[in-house]
This record gives sequence, C-alpha cells and structure tokens, in this order.
Amino acid sequence: MLIDAVACSEQLRSECALLIAGSGEASYIKELSARADTAGIAEITRWLGHVEGEEKAATLQAADIFVLPSISENFGIAAVEAMLAGLPCVLSEGVAIAREAENAGAAEITGLAVNQLRLSIERLIENDALRRRLSIRARAFSRERYSAESMGKALVDFYLDIARTA
Repeated sequence: MLIDAVACSEQLRSECALLIAGSGEASYIKELSARADTAGIAEITRWLGHVEGEEKAATLQAADIFVLPSISENFGIAAVEAMLAGLPCVLSEGVAIAREAENAGAAEITGLAVNQLRLSIERLIENDALRRRLSIRARAFSRERYSAESMGKALVDFYLDIARTA
C-alpha cells in the first residue's frame, strides 16, 4: 500500500525518499522490490532490512515522517519507537495503538485505501506546523505511556496491586 501511495503521487515521487526498514521472507521482499520497480519508484526506494541500535536511532533521526500502514498490527512497537524519536506519524486504522495515538494528538490516522494513505502523507509533507505539532505530541505521548520508565512504573504498580489483594 505504501509503495502504491508514493507511486501515485507526483509530489511524493519528486520530493521524498522512501526508506523501508524491516525484514521478512526473501520472496516477499523480492515481490515488494519488483512492485517498486514496476511502479517507477525503485530509484527513490531504499531497502534497509532489519535495523537496530545506533543504526535504528540514526535512521529515525534522519527521517521526516514515519508511516505504518497495516491491516492488522497487534501493537505497533515501530510506531512507538518513531514517536519516542519525535517523528510525526501516519498510522493506518489497523495499527492497534492508532486510536490511542490519535486521541493524544500524536499521529495522523488513515484508512486502508491507497488514496487515503497518499493524502495523509502529502498533508504532513506540505504542513510544517502540523509536523511540528505531531512531533511534540508524539514525543510526550510515547514518553508518558510507553517509555521504559513509564512501563516499568506501570509494571511495579501492577504487582503492588496484586500483592495488596493477595
């Protein structure tokens, strides 16, 4: 869906580089690469594979926006990592934390149609104020709810509640 959204937008094709991080079955990666080639965006698409540690931090730091289109994402850890890095995000309705992030003003949510995704990405690319606002809210939301410190405190509180009732 992301490949098709970028391919059908003259603006995205001319103004963006598409960095795709993550791994998967070799046949699936080959299929996606062929799709990018057929769609005419192979020259602006970079296949990063699995990234972690300093490489992941540098990749997030270099990005302007983060996009996670998914039919069914059981949580969205990559989106949380992007928000912790202060990236404005476009998440599809299939990402489990999408509505929570939207309610916090921390992400733009889009439907699963290619045109919906394209419009959401273009809106962020065109609107500096929106990107800055989402960046600030994304960082605050993710730190409050999903940082190591806040998750650790929630876990301690959970166990203390269990101990009190035992």
